[in-house]
Amino acid sequence: MAFCCLQHLRYGLVVRGHRMSPRRIQDALHRMQISLVHDTRGGGLYGVPSRLCQDGRKICQVVGLAWNRVPFMIAARKVSGGDVQCDVAA
Repeated sequence: MAFCCLQHLRYGLVVRGHRMSPRRIQDALHRMQISLVHDTRGGGLYGVPSRLCQDGRKICQVVGLAWNRVPFMIAARKVSGGDVQCDVAA
C-alpha cells in the first residue's frame, strides 16, 4: 500500500514537472511535522508546524494541502482521575 501511495505521489509530481526520487519524497515527508508544546502554567497544549523544505512545498501543492506555519492551540482540560482530554480549538 505504501509503495502504491508513493508511486501515485511521484506520478503526480512528474505530471506537474517536478521529478523527485522516492527517497527525496520520503525525506520531505519525514520533515513535515508538528511539534506539541505543553504550557505548564496554563495547562494548554499547542501545535507548532515545522518549516517546509522546497520539496515539501511541491508535495503540498500536488496534494492540495495548505501548510500553515502559524502555531495553533489544542485546548486541554483536566478530567476526573487526572486524565487529560484534548479537543481541537476551532
